[in-house]
Amino acid sequence: MKKFWKPKTGKPASPDDGELLAFLDGELPPQRQAEISQLLESDWRLRVRLGALERGIAAYVSAMQTPAQAEAPPFDDLWRNVKARATQEATPRQQTGVSLMRVRWQQVQAWLQRPPQLRVALSAGITLLLVVGIAFWLLRSERLPLVSADELIQHATQAEAKSLQRVGDPVVYRKVRLRRAGNAETVQWESWKEARQAGQFRQRITNQQGGRWLRSKEEKLPALLKELDTVLRANQFDAERPLSAAAFANWREKLRQFSDTVTDQKESWRLTTTTAAPHSIPAIRAASLQVRKSDWHALSLQLQVQGEHEVREYELSEIAYDVLPLQALTVFTDLAPTPASTAASAPPAPSTVAATASPAPSASLPTAVALQEAEVAALYALHQLQADLGEQIEVIREGNRQVIVRGLVEQAERKQQLSEALRAIPFVVPQIQTIEEAARQLKPPNVARAAETAIASEAAVTATPQVNVFQGRLEQYFVQRGLDRNRANQQIAELSNIVVAEARAALSEAWALRRLSERLQTGEISSATQPRLAEMMRNHTARLRTRQRRLQAQLEPLLSSMGGTVAPATTAVPGTRREHALQVFQSVEQLHRLTNSLFAGAGSPSGTAETSARRLLTALQQLDSALRNFEQ
Repeated sequence: MKKFWKPKTGKPASPDDGELLAFLDGELPPQRQAEISQLLESDWRLRVRLGALERGIAAYVSAMQTPAQAEAPPFDDLWRNVKARATQEATPRQQTGVSLMRVRWQQVQAWLQRPPQLRVALSAGITLLLVVGIAFWLLRSERLPLVSADELIQHATQAEAKSLQRVGDPVVYRKVRLRRAGNAETVQWESWKEARQAGQFRQRITNQQGGRWLRSKEEKLPALLKELDTVLRANQFDAERPLSAAAFANWREKLRQFSDTVTDQKESWRLTTTTAAPHSIPAIRAASLQVRKSDWHALSLQLQVQGEHEVREYELSEIAYDVLPLQALTVFTDLAPTPASTAASAPPAPSTVAATASPAPSASLPTAVALQEAEVAALYALHQLQADLGEQIEVIREGNRQVIVRGLVEQAERKQQLSEALRAIPFVVPQIQTIEEAARQLKPPNVARAAETAIASEAAVTATPQVNVFQGRLEQYFVQRGLDRNRANQQIAELSNIVVAEARAALSEAWALRRLSERLQTGEISSATQPRLAEMMRNHTARLRTRQRRLQAQLEPLLSSMGGTVAPATTAVPGTRREHALQVFQSVEQLHRLTNSLFAGAGSPSGTAETSARRLLTALQQLDSALRNFEQ
């Protein structure tokens, strides 16, 4: 029932048609009934409205009491005579003064009540139309994506270009898995590509024959990679970066006739571009690019290629992706040595390590300068092969006679790779074993123990994260941003893997930087060795800076929301290079300890989640300050 109100003048409000009908039925409160009666005595317009309502009700009741026909006419006759009967029944009712619209409605009601067949048919027809309409809308809504093909390409290429702007002199590193349907061969393909036009390019493959670098103009490629290279070049598809949104867009723009289909795959979009027939050999019939929704990053590429008597399907799926600064890489300055198994197929590249080493040893003992240069050359060779990042390898000067490089590696191929690089340096003796070889030896027992310790430590780092107070707060953080608990836990697991891996890699870089800075203090450093030592330290510092920025980008938003902001760390602290390197190492070590405790479940974090968040934020700022001091 509509609530009635009084204006500020004190006069009762005029009723609408609903209240007048309720007034006629006596359903209003007594006070309101009296007010409307009072208004009717003084307002003639209201009395006319009330009279019209009464006459309309009387006409409606009269129409409803008309006796129905004994038998309904045939269905076809109903449609044939409906206009005449409607006109016949309209005339007397128009004389009652009721509005034409009300009369028409009364006619339809009376007409529908007479033939039961028509009521059933209309009800069934309306129901059928509703069902068909709803089904059509559902099917159409599933087919129509929320993003068009052009929008998807635009977003993906813009995100790709934006990622390259985050570092100076960017180099795109990508590791993909290459497969072909119906072929059991699988190739893991790593590539380093400078972002600028006609930039340097390096690649490495791993298949059933092991891993090796592919040098420029090498002819003996794996069969599967050679097939793909031929297809890409024939279709003007970038062969050096096929799994790239920009490469896909450039190929698509060159097509004359094609059709696009965008498919929603929950966490990603898939754009399939189909080219128009006829297709020559080896034309791409269709290319399908999968793009992640969260950041528009290309994840996989599928190609359907016209063969001689078949259609071949290739798939490139991403394993790892990164954008690195050029100054942090050594892959372009010297390719890794080719193993003996492949040395015959490709001429070895000139070794920059051996080029500046001391002359060939003579019967007399080497000079102190020659021995120092041999030591630095060995360090540089290990640095070129990234063997100074976590592998158990040490460089020791044995008296005034030679430099010994000893350590443990996991695979025989790695042992051979390092040994060949070190043997080319005068006065350097490699003593490298695999973990399996060390475990088989009974003497010395500490070597086998070292191998077990290495495996145990790796298992400890990759242990399953335990639930703690901080991770419970993380779950609350993601739930508050619209994720359900399952998706929130998945997000926490992904974040934990990234953070722990970055902190562990940063610790390896910090260890290498500390060892180099300590070697700079031992004795006089010759002018021939200073450039290499400086280059290695710059590389470690640049890679540390990159990992520090990644950790800060991943952690700072959520840590600030949990623990608030912290005061920035002090900068420009005086000290020697060795002292600053030690400060960098201590900052990274503290960061590694906190990330393991909070994200990898290595121990129970002390204090509240807010306190832990502030500690981690402080550690990130201290590392940033330590790196600035060292760089200056």
